Order: sequence, then C-alpha cells, then structure tokens
Amino acid sequence: MFLIERIAKTDATLLQQSPYIHDGFQEWRGVACRVFEMKNHVLGRDETGRLVFAHVFLVAPLPVDPELPARINVGGKVYDVTSIKPHQDHTGKRLGYRLTVAGA
Repeated sequence: MFLIERIAKTDATLLQQSPYIHDGFQEWRGVACRVFEMKNHVLGRDETGRLVFAHVFLVAPLPVDPELPARINVGGKVYDVTSIKPHQDHTGKRLGYRLTVAGA
C-alpha cells in the first residue's frame, strides 16, 4: 500500500463534469474517494523566486483517472479543482493524485 492510501482517511466525493445538460444545468457525476488535506502546501517557486502556496488534496487511487473540469466535496464544502497531478511508480501503476483547489 502506497503512502497516499495509508494517510487518506477523510471521505470525499470527486465530482466530474458530465457531457450532458439536464434542465438547463450542467450535470456532475460523483465518485466516492478518500483524501488527505494539506492547507498552505508549498508547490514551489515562481519566476521571481517567491514561494507558491496552495490548498492541496491527496487522493487515493481511483478506478478511472480524474479529468478537468472537476470539483471535490469534502465535509460539505465544495472546491473547484485547478490542477490534477497523477502519481505513479516506475511501472506506471497509479498510486494516487494531487489535486490543487482554488478559493481555499
């Protein structure tokens, strides 16, 4: 078991945008997942050398890779996902995902 699977204990729902519109509203498909939340996580440095912080969720492996646009519902609060980074081992097996969210 990889580290993300061990530390991801919080239940969440990953919402993926559906290609269908129902009653004038975009549909979102929900996938149950487990996450680990990291507030003020350092992502690196920008061009000027300033540190870049973000609100990040580490997500345990899912049957289907998530794609943008996406949202994540954790504890009743919905976040818009701005980037998805898959983590894998040297054989290509998915070990989890890093989701950076906006507005946190």
